[in-house]
Amino acid sequence: VTGTPAHPNHFSWTIGDLVGKDGRRYTVLVARPDGPGGMRKAVRSTTAAFSAGHVLIICGAGGLDASIGQDDLIIANRIMGFSYGGPDRVCRLRPDWELPTDPTLASAADAVGQSRSGDQAQAGVLEASLRAGIVAAGASGTWPLNGPTITPLARAVPGLLAVAEENIDAFLDLDMMRDHGQLSQFSVLCHVDHRIPSTPSPAPVTVQAPDGRHPNAGEERAAAVIVDLMSWARPLQSLTDHRTEERNDDVGSSSI
Repeated sequence: VTGTPAHPNHFSWTIGDLVGKDGRRYTVLVARPDGPGGMRKAVRSTTAAFSAGHVLIICGAGGLDASIGQDDLIIANRIMGFSYGGPDRVCRLRPDWELPTDPTLASAADAVGQSRSGDQAQAGVLEASLRAGIVAAGASGTWPLNGPTITPLARAVPGLLAVAEENIDAFLDLDMMRDHGQLSQFSVLCHVDHRIPSTPSPAPVTVQAPDGRHPNAGEERAAAVIVDLMSWARPLQSLTDHRTEERNDDVGSSSI
């Protein structure tokens, strides 16, 4: 995509088509955030330059639930916000930061996960699992995440699967845009790249939000399931019969 003075391309915007297993075609814009506050900046800049119907964020996460393994994928069916601090320096739930995500895409995750698991079992392949569940996201700052610091949050949110490595600011922006009709829905797909330790350590796992840029391998695993999810959930308008490129006239695109 070629940027303009009004909408410079700072996030490696790329436009292309995805074709689902059922033949339905979708036009997709990919943005790659980078640097401090990158995700929030990418969301604001991209939605200002393009008319987005559905926004999907892919980010890393720390696995919390015992059933979650390294490299597993989680579609968040809810984002639960938390803050860190206080005299006891722990993570506490912020009830005002409970953000529902696209229920159709979240529901499809279990169906896709079961289908992929069956295919892998027949092929004798062991790969990352895919499931839907609750993901937490913290306020801007540095959070030392381990058993003692996360326990109050885990107790307040039964079924919490993981903690996103992005802070909640970008998700709050998306929730506001959805409320104001600027987009129809948003989803969050997490790749679990580490486990949150259950006990303190001399060097606890620390998430520096919002600096997180993570290895591309997890993002590639997550991206590989998107076509399957879209084929099952169909959260977006199909472009098979009527194709439109919904972007501002002053933003050009290159052929890919």
